This record gives sequence, structure tokens and C-alpha cells, in this order.
Amino acid sequence: MTQTCDEASIPLLSENTVPLGESAASIPATGGKPSALSSQLGTGKKSDHNQVTLTKYHSFFNELFTWKYPRASGVVFGTILTTLFVTKYFNILRFVFKVLWMAFLASASLEYGGRLMTRNNSGLMSQFRPTGYYSVSKEIAEPFLSELHQLWNFLLLEFQKLAYATNPKHTLGAFLAAWVSCQLVTYLSVLSLLIIATLTAFTTPAVYVRHQKVVDEHLDRARVIINQNLSTVKEAASRHADVVVEQARYYAQQASEKIGASSPFLQGKLAAEAKQNNSFKPARSPLSQAPGAKEAPVEVAAL
Repeated sequence: MTQTCDEASIPLLSENTVPLGESAASIPATGGKPSALSSQLGTGKKSDHNQVTLTKYHSFFNELFTWKYPRASGVVFGTILTTLFVTKYFNILRFVFKVLWMAFLASASLEYGGRLMTRNNSGLMSQFRPTGYYSVSKEIAEPFLSELHQLWNFLLLEFQKLAYATNPKHTLGAFLAAWVSCQLVTYLSVLSLLIIATLTAFTTPAVYVRHQKVVDEHLDRARVIINQNLSTVKEAASRHADVVVEQARYYAQQASEKIGASSPFLQGKLAAEAKQNNSFKPARSPLSQAPGAKEAPVEVAAL
């Protein structure tokens, strides 16, 4: 039997229900057991990164954010915004603690007051105490915990796809969102960021789906312009690089030609050798050292 989603009600995500218009025939029956994706992540197995794994949460969030069922999306959108605005102007946490301490104080006061009045161990609150305390059965908790486990695995899988760039476009979109959030968090509060994120999530996909052709045309045109500018920049950079290389090669050649005679080290060495040659004199013979002997003129060859 095929089960569809009525626009008048918000579908609950459980193992026996279908998310937002998804037919029951399109979802494999798990029979109370974890799905294939959940079992893979639970046992530490890695899913194939080349294969796109679609779960029921893909169709759920897709139909929710694109307003395929306007009444269901409107109820969720209004509930989230109302909760955020109430949290902004009303301290819910303080109100909860206030109600708790007042209730506990009233209960303890009535119990002790009843014991003092009746002079026994039975107070006023004991008269209304149930015979057995309430508890949540396993049958009620298991569907909720199983659904929470599958949702956690879905978020973990999508984060890994973004981190390992399974789809580079999605990774670039996540980068842009994270960068904008990093800039806005300096000037806005966390609550304001949540409101902006909610408005963006419920408006951007719907606008894109309804005006997909126009948006794709503008994106293609922008892509062509960006590629043209990149090619122009690459060509200009290549030409400038060639000019710089030729100039560097010319100056290196000129320096290598002049370095032999103009090097200070070589000039100092040549000057020292010339000075040593000019100060050289031959030794006298023993005959020339006799008394009265005249020195024979020594002819020095000109350098």
C-alpha cells in the first residue's frame, strides 16, 4: 500500500513513515534494523566516495527547503522563526528554572505542612502521589533513538563529502558560507546568525528552483567572463615572465664578462705581483764585495 504525505500534516521521520511525499515503495523496508548506510558507519566501514548515497533525509530536506509542500514547509519555517524570536526577547531558560524552583518549593511546603497538620508521615502531596511512577517504554524510545542515529549518520556522511571534496561545487559553497559566517560573527550575535541562516535556507533553494533557467544562464555567463579574464591574466603574466627572464639572462651575461678583470680580489692580486717584481734585486758576487772594487752596472730589463 502506498503512503503519501498530506499537505495538512507534517510527516514524522520514523522507520514506518515516509518523508514529505516520498512513496513507501521507494524506500526499502528495514524491518526495525539499521539501514545499509547506518550499518556501514556503525561498523566503521567506509562508503564508496564515487557512489552517491541517497537517504530519505536527502528528499526530506530537499522538499522542505524548496517548498514542494508549502503548508508543511511554512509550519516548520514559522516554528523555527518564532522560537528564535521568542528566545531573543524572552529568557526561556530562566523561565524554566523559575517554574522548577517554584514547583519544587510548593511541593515540599505542602508535604511538610500536611505532615505537621496531621502529625504523621503522610503529607498533602502523598495523597496525590501515584502508585507507580511513569517511565518510557523501550518500544516508544527505540524508534526515536533509531531515527536520531540515522540523522546523525546522515550529517556525518555529508560533512565527510564536503571535507573530502566529493563534489567540488558543494565544497566551494560550504567554504563561502563558512567564510561569510566568520566575517558576520564579529558584528552579529549567534541568534542573529541563526535567523539569517534560516531565512537563507528557506528562500535560496526555492528561488533557484523556480528561476533555474535564468540563474543558470547568468551563472554560465559569469563563468565564461571569469575564464576569459583568467586566460588574459595568464597570458599577461607569461609575457612579463619571459621579459624578466630575458633581462635577468642579459645582466647575468654582462656580469660574467666583467667579473674577470673588475673583481677586487683579482685586482689586488695583480697589484701585489707587480710590486714584488719591481722590488726584486739580484745578489752580489764575492768578487764585487772586495775593497776598492766597483760595482758593475746592472741592467734591468724593462717590464
